[in-house]
Amino acid sequence: MTALKETPGGRGARPLGVVDRRGQLLTKPILGALTRYVLGDEIAGWLKIPREPVWDTLFETAWEPFIAVREGLFSLEMAPGALQKAYWAFDEILRLGVLLVLPGGNLPISIEIPTTNNPNHS
Repeated sequence: MTALKETPGGRGARPLGVVDRRGQLLTKPILGALTRYVLGDEIAGWLKIPREPVWDTLFETAWEPFIAVREGLFSLEMAPGALQKAYWAFDEILRLGVLLVLPGGNLPISIEIPTTNNPNHS
């Protein structure tokens, strides 16, 4: 088994280069914290991803329960209203982040559904 290690090519990488100037205020800290959470402190350090005290703490404490609710393992029906609102807000931030990042900030998103088959493909 080969250990993961820092490489010279990786030092010049821009892991959050997908975030443009319009989305940096909110999406860059969230993506940085999520990357740090998923990959760990050591690799995030190699990538020079700065710590985000608020978002790092939020992912460390809330990500697993958030996913458990999304997968139906926990129910929020009996939870206090404040917890339900916090869950909704976190879910909405993630949803809006995806909507901003995936199309490169080009809004409104237009998804055209073809009405015929592509003649260039069989």
